[in-house]
Amino acid sequence: MAAVIGVHVPTIRRTSNTSAGIAVAGGIIALAIWGGRTWLAHARRTAGAMRRVTALTDELSATQARARLLFEHSPDGWLMLDSDGRVLEANPAAEAIFGRSAEALERQRLAALLEPPVDEGAAPSSAVRPDGGRRNVEVRWLPEQPASGRWVLVRDLTERCRAEEEIRRLTATFERRVKERTAQLEEAIRELESFSYSVSHDLRSPLRHISGFSALLRRSVGASLPEQTRHYLTTISDSAQRATTLVDELLSFSRMGRAELRSSEVDLAELVNEVRAELAHEAEGRNVTWSVGRLPVVRGDGAMLRLAVRNLLSNALKYTRPRAEARISIDCTQEGDVWVFRVRDNGVGFDMAYADRLFGVFKRLHRDDEFEGTGIGLANVRRIVTRHGGRTWAEAQPGKGATFSFSLPIVPPGRDGERGGEKEGHG
Repeated sequence: MAAVIGVHVPTIRRTSNTSAGIAVAGGIIALAIWGGRTWLAHARRTAGAMRRVTALTDELSATQARARLLFEHSPDGWLMLDSDGRVLEANPAAEAIFGRSAEALERQRLAALLEPPVDEGAAPSSAVRPDGGRRNVEVRWLPEQPASGRWVLVRDLTERCRAEEEIRRLTATFERRVKERTAQLEEAIRELESFSYSVSHDLRSPLRHISGFSALLRRSVGASLPEQTRHYLTTISDSAQRATTLVDELLSFSRMGRAELRSSEVDLAELVNEVRAELAHEAEGRNVTWSVGRLPVVRGDGAMLRLAVRNLLSNALKYTRPRAEARISIDCTQEGDVWVFRVRDNGVGFDMAYADRLFGVFKRLHRDDEFEGTGIGLANVRRIVTRHGGRTWAEAQPGKGATFSFSLPIVPPGRDGERGGEKEGHG
């Protein structure tokens, strides 16, 4: 064993000291074995530590390589400054922003490259270039890093600022053109309304003459005229009367666009009851069932709203005439920030394909021999409601009735009067 571990052990004679010698030799052998194992464990630990150091070194190198890659290819400018604010290093984006090479930027004070200077935090500034040009930039100081100096990010905002300025310019141009077009449109509408008013007013006199002289001619020689001639006179008189009605309606429509809006509290329940009383003669001799729900107090021009409601109720009475029992319901509900007023009937209805024609001037879906009318009433309703900031629409099915609706904004409390409550109408 001694030869194996490289220790010379002298030959021990078989004496009384033989046992002691054997013990000494065994101790030496054990010590040698323990030392070998300790050395092997230490060697293993050292090798493991070396491997970890190598791995960390490789990882650090890879991280530095990635950081360098980002530094070189970042679209933003990056500057490394020393404690005096001088440039130690600059990436290509910073070179492009300041119009200088990295070598030219080195040892330059950042404060001399910006106007106004940015000493801390983040703020907009301008990068001063050698040719006198400037770039709009945002400068952002990163937290201090004593071991490596301070990093400063310089972001080029020039193109964004140009785009924002272009947007502002286009917006201003668009707003100016809208104002110009609006003014032109308003002027055209005023001229059209003035023309319509003048023409309508000037037409009333000759129409009255036609109607009046036709009546005189009928009274003077009507009895002696042939039947066909009397029919001609009747047609002339009826046509003149219809033309007079159309002119009056057109004048009313024109005035509606020119009249000043006089806002006040309007009790729709009271207004509906008054309009129904005015239209009582149209329901005389008929079986008409009215259903009136709770109606609010709103803000608006009372006279205009009365005309709008009157047109809708009159239409409901007219188009339910063929029904043995006419059923007309009136209600108003709050939907978001508007009141929605509805008039439903079980009349003849209409095809929704033609709904867009309903509220136009002189637009009618029925022949005169079916239902009389001028085609102005619903146009007036739309104009009145539009002037109040609302909208109008209709829904129907042929032979199953129609629902005409309009909305009115709810005026908040403390603004042009308090929001109205609701009152029960008289059914």
